[in-house]
Amino acid sequence: MKELLSQFKEPTIYLILAFLILLFSSGKKYINVNGILKNYFDIFIKQNYKVLPVMFLFPVFLSIATTLTKKIDNSLLEIITVAISILMSLFFTYLSFFQNIQDSNGNKTGNINVKMQINDYVDETKVVASYEIFISVLILLCCFIYPIISGKIMSGIIYFLFYHLLVNLLVLLKRYNSNL
Repeated sequence: MKELLSQFKEPTIYLILAFLILLFSSGKKYINVNGILKNYFDIFIKQNYKVLPVMFLFPVFLSIATTLTKKIDNSLLEIITVAISILMSLFFTYLSFFQNIQDSNGNKTGNINVKMQINDYVDETKVVASYEIFISVLILLCCFIYPIISGKIMSGIIYFLFYHLLVNLLVLLKRYNSNL
C-alpha cells in the first residue's frame, strides 16, 4: 500500500491525469479540444492534403535539428512564452477580422459561386486561426510543465509545436495578403 501511495508523489502522474481529464471529460460545452483538432484536420488538412509535408514534416525535422543543437533553457522558455502571448492576441484579432469579412460577404449581392468560395476560404482561415490559438495554449502549457519534465524529448516537443505554429502562421499571412 505504501508503494502505491508513494507513486502519487510523482508530478508526472498528476500531469497525465490532468491531460486525461482535459481530453476526455464532459466539459465539451466549454472546452472542446477534440472539436478544434477535428475541424483543423477535416476542413483544412483533408481538403489540402498536399500541405502535409510542409505542415508536419518540416517542423519535425527542424525541431530534431534544433533539439540536437540546443536543449531548451530558462531564458529560451521566457522568450517563447512572451512570443506566444503576443501571437495569441494576433490570432484573436485575426479571427475577428475574418468574421467581419464573412459577415460583409453575406450582405453583398452577386455571383453565388464567388460568395460560396469566399465563405469556404474564410471558414478554412478561421479554423486555422482557432488551431493556432490551441497550439499557442499547448506551447504555454508545455513551457509551464517543462521544469517537471525537462529533457530532449520535451525540448523537441516544444520546438516542434513552435515551428508548427510558425508554419501555420505563414498560411494565415498568405490568406491575409491574398485578394478575397
